[in-house]
Amino acid sequence: MRHVRDEALLRRMEHRRQARQTERRLAVLLAVGVLLALIVVELGRGLLAMHELEQFVSTIEQTPAAEVKREVARWAQRLNDMDPLVRNAAISAMKVATGKNLAPMSGAWMAWWRENEATWQYQPPRSHAAPPPTQQPAQP
Repeated sequence: MRHVRDEALLRRMEHRRQARQTERRLAVLLAVGVLLALIVVELGRGLLAMHELEQFVSTIEQTPAAEVKREVARWAQRLNDMDPLVRNAAISAMKVATGKNLAPMSGAWMAWWRENEATWQYQPPRSHAAPPPTQQPAQP
């Protein structure tokens, strides 16, 4: 009779060990799943920021200056984003809009924006203006 109880006890202990092992595996899988989800979300945010940057750059010269300033203010808020793709997009937007080439660190741009936000106005680059018409010499 004692032998039967010992076997039953051993089976219960083995079952508990397997249950704990299964719980640990599930916890690891859950942690990996959460980590992958975070990576996907951040990558998506970065790609979206790059797309928004492309739109901003391609339309900046046709956009009214007041709207450009609002967009630059929005980009400035993203300078301290935890996602490096978003931060880099914000820095690129600031460079395009201001024509300045500060250090490629968001801190320098945040300081510049704090100092200049109130007075800065968008000025389209002059290099894209059409060249003045040239006069051809009169032929005799």
